[in-house]
Amino acid sequence: MKPEEKLWIHILIRGLCDSVGLTHPNFDVDDKKIIKEAKEWIGSEYFKNICEYVKLNPNYILKLHEKIKNKKKSSTERIYYGLYARIRRLKSNNDYIPS
Repeated sequence: MKPEEKLWIHILIRGLCDSVGLTHPNFDVDDKKIIKEAKEWIGSEYFKNICEYVKLNPNYILKLHEKIKNKKKSSTERIYYGLYARIRRLKSNNDYIPS
């Protein structure tokens, strides 16, 4: 995987985590603003463009988003690295992830 693809994948995962309130370690007084902006970003054209760039189906990423909404009691770090590991495995098995 190219370094820029890894960067975009981390951006996707950070947005997913932020949108469900898992903002640690970025927590500060503007936490509500971060969450609001991330929620607006999920599913947006920018979000879809990033998914397409790294050859991930946006619908699949949205499914992962739905799964983490229910696991908010886990630590941010655990969810973040779990998402990253899952996407890396998928990327190593396929060039493009179907829905």
